Amino acid sequence: MRHAFPGGTPALDFPGTLRFRHRAEPREDLDSPASLGSWFREAGITVDDVPAGPADLRKALALREAVHRLVRAAMAGED
Repeated sequence: MRHAFPGGTPALDFPGTLRFRHRAEPREDLDSPASLGSWFREAGITVDDVPAGPADLRKALALREAVHRLVRAAMAGED
């Protein structure tokens, strides 16, 4: 298994696919369309890898960052 799932739910684990955000050199776990496709399977969302292309990866990364901002705001008590 390539991906880690410490959050206990895909909604929290998905933003965690950019590891070590606070460091100078974070680690990108979704570094290709294939890695995005395997993330769905490894997260238990699908049985097989999901076919994904470059546009899918771009959209997924944008969604991931939006979810990350929402979680951080909620943790800080912000709207």
